Amino acid sequence: MRKTRMVVLVAAAGLLAGAVLLKDVRGQTTEPKVPTVTRIAVCDVVKVVQNYRKIADLNADLEKRRAKLNAEGEQRGKMIDQLQAELDQIAENSKEYEKRLDEFLTKRAELRAWKEAQDALLLKWHFLATRQMFEEVLSAVDQVAKDQGIQLVLFKETEKFQSINSPELVQEMIGRRKVLYSDPSLDITEAIMSRMNINYHPAGS
Repeated sequence: MRKTRMVVLVAAAGLLAGAVLLKDVRGQTTEPKVPTVTRIAVCDVVKVVQNYRKIADLNADLEKRRAKLNAEGEQRGKMIDQLQAELDQIAENSKEYEKRLDEFLTKRAELRAWKEAQDALLLKWHFLATRQMFEEVLSAVDQVAKDQGIQLVLFKETEKFQSINSPELVQEMIGRRKVLYSDPSLDITEAIMSRMNINYHPAGS
C-alpha cells in the first residue's frame, strides 16, 4: 500500500514538471524575442572643425590679439631701450646712474612679467574658444544623430598612411585609430558640417 502511494506521488510530480516545461516551451515559441538593432554612424571631427566657418573668425581674432600684444610689447621694449641708452651716457659712479639703473631694472622686470601674463591670458582665451567650439560639434552630432535615429556615433580619422615614412608614427596612428572600416553611407560628417555652418552667426551680424 505504501509502495503504491509512493509511485503515485512520483508520477504526479513528473506530470506537473512536464506541464511546466511544456508551458515554457510554448511561451518561447509564441513570443519570440525581437533582436535590438543599433544604428551606428561615423563622423570626421577634424574635417568638421576645419570646414566650420567659425574657425576662420577665431583664427582672425587670435591674430588680431597677437598683433595688438606684439605692438604694445614693442612699444614697452622701446621705452626700455631708451632707458638703456640714457644709462650708457651717465657715469657709473654717480647717484644719477644708480637711480636710472634701478628704474631700468624695474621696467625690464615689469616687461617680462607683463609678457608672461599676456601670454597666459591669450592661451586661456584660446583654450576656452576651442573648448566651446568642440562643445558645438558635440551638440551638432547629438542633434543629427537624434534626427536620423542613430544610437552611436564613432570618431572617424582622416589620417592617411601613404604620406608617412616613420614606422614609429605609423604605430602611433594605429594605436589611436578607432574605426578600421566604415561604409560611406554611415558617414554623417557632411550633415554635421552643414548644420553647424547654418546655425553659426558671427558676432555683430
